[in-house]
Amino acid sequence: MLGDPNKLDYPKAEDKAAASPVNFKIIIPSTRSGSIHIKESTFQKRVDEVADYVTKLFEGSTISKGFGTYTSDDKKTVGENVAVISVFTKQDVYNRHDIDLLQYLKSRRRAWTQWSMGFEYQGVFYLIKAREKKKAGEL
Repeated sequence: MLGDPNKLDYPKAEDKAAASPVNFKIIIPSTRSGSIHIKESTFQKRVDEVADYVTKLFEGSTISKGFGTYTSDDKKTVGENVAVISVFTKQDVYNRHDIDLLQYLKSRRRAWTQWSMGFEYQGVFYLIKAREKKKAGEL
């Protein structure tokens, strides 16, 4: 059965109360120290650990595996397997846990010896980077 092309049949207004309009994604790298590939079992452990963490805070996640590329400091293209953990949640739930999430991701970045990690919020991509070391005399 086809719906009326001039109106939205689903979701209906009453379905909005159960909606989870906030979406964020975490990109899990399969490398350490920039471009050194890790074992598949180590990569899967990373994915499982992060998925478990966000599921406890935000009530669910979806994992997609793919391939990502970036340009290194020496202008070479580096490719690696990645996992993208996508979460849909309510705004108040995200707001309650956003600082904990950021601190957790920073701790994973450090533990995995990554210079940065990819994070997408509402379709906008951010890099969670290591702090740049300040030169003598800088604040």
